[in-house]
Amino acid sequence: MKTYLLLDADGVLFDFIGTMKKYFGIELKPNEFANFQWGKNGYPTAEEFYAVVEPQPWMWKLLKCFGTNLDFKILTTSHAELKQKTFKERFGLDLIVIQSFNKENFCLNPISTLIDDNNKYCKAWKEKGGLSYWFDLAEKKPFENFLSWWEL
Repeated sequence: MKTYLLLDADGVLFDFIGTMKKYFGIELKPNEFANFQWGKNGYPTAEEFYAVVEPQPWMWKLLKCFGTNLDFKILTTSHAELKQKTFKERFGLDLIVIQSFNKENFCLNPISTLIDDNNKYCKAWKEKGGLSYWFDLAEKKPFENFLSWWEL
């Protein structure tokens, strides 16, 4: 059985909250997923945001955890093509980015693993029978907590 790992981009790899504050003056709180619309009510367009998005301080260390033995992809609910372009052009990463509002549909076997900062998707993944890790950005040391889980 092949190990299948899917990572969320915004929050886990991209510093969504920090980028919104630094470049657009918008304060967001961890684990509060606003129902905002890109390009409306003072929010930037997705193109404006991903043109300046910064990586999480741990992005490179996180990706290094997986080495070359794991088949990992990015699983996101929106703007897959734009995120794939951002990974390639801004960070030199040639990653496959998949878009789905029902992330749990990609849970293919009991060792399929999702790493996401939205607990809603982690719960749905587990209900489907896979493994998931909630990358809780409200924690003081989210990356260190992930490492403790990953390196059991």
